[in-house]
Order: sequence, then structure tokens, then C-alpha cells
Amino acid sequence: MSKLTIEAAPRTALGGKVKALRREGWVPVVVYGNVDAPVNLQVNHRALERMLHGGGSSQLVEVTVQGGGSHNVLIRDIQRHPVRRTVIHADFYAINLSEKQQVSIPVVAVNEPDALSAGLMMLQALDEIEIEALPPTFR
Repeated sequence: MSKLTIEAAPRTALGGKVKALRREGWVPVVVYGNVDAPVNLQVNHRALERMLHGGGSSQLVEVTVQGGGSHNVLIRDIQRHPVRRTVIHADFYAINLSEKQQVSIPVVAVNEPDALSAGLMMLQALDEIEIEALPPTFR
């Protein structure tokens, strides 16, 4: 498992002004949880999509903020445009690396059972499972 990182910049545009950010290729992000107060950030749209495609929805991500600071986060919510399916907002949950975390992991079937070639049907009862463990530490 590789370490996922993403660069972020502090965000001053709030409310209706985030439309201009999205037009420029930025996605507004909020970091909450193991921080003193929620932090408003913005990340590059393409970098966020690449990170999500690389497993960021269920994996620990290090967010590096321009001007100093970083957060170890889990992605809690992704809001997408209803037609274009582009990311319009993300919620990052900052975690404490010494506490257990609960994460939903997708279940992916690998290979094809012999029964399918015989004409039988396979029914997968679970699409995801929830696990609880300490986050991995990367050095």
C-alpha cells in the first residue's frame, strides 16, 4: 500500500464565491475532526480525482498545506455534480494516529467460480465491509 498525499492551499472564498474557485479548477475542502477548528482548504481538481482513483476513499491521506502544516485524514464525504459527475466539495476527517478508526472497505470479487461456468448464478451479499484498526504509519 503506497502513501497517498495531496497538496492544498488555504481557502478564503466562502459561500457563493466558491463557484469562481471551481471554474479555476479548484475544489473546496473542509478538514475537521482532530483539529482545533475546521480548516477551509482548496485542492486541485485533477489531483483530487487522481487520489480518489488511487484508493483515497478508504485509505489514509496526508494533506500538505501550503505555508506549513499537514493533516492525516480520511475522506468522509465527496459531493459530485449531478450531471457532470465532477467533484464539487469534499469533507476530510483529521484523525489521531494512536486511536482506532472505522473504515468501510469495498468487497471486490476476484476470479470466476467454477459454478458460473456450469450455468449457475453467483450472488454477492455484501458490497462493503466495515473494519476497525489503527491507521498505518508511513516513514
